[in-house]
Amino acid sequence: FNLSVHLEEKDCPILCSAIQSKYDLLATGDRTHFGHLYGRTVEGVTIVSLRELAKIADLD
Repeated sequence: FNLSVHLEEKDCPILCSAIQSKYDLLATGDRTHFGHLYGRTVEGVTIVSLRELAKIADLD
């Protein structure tokens, strides 16, 4: 994939796998590397924090 966002090389396979699998959401606690993408949608996959996932799933 040619991603339109900046990610560390080691993190690219995670987002690319989510895109290829046609996931709606990618939830991650990795604020250091994915935090700048929280709330953004990349190639159809919305990146969210674990806290946001809990809100979406009404688990909070």
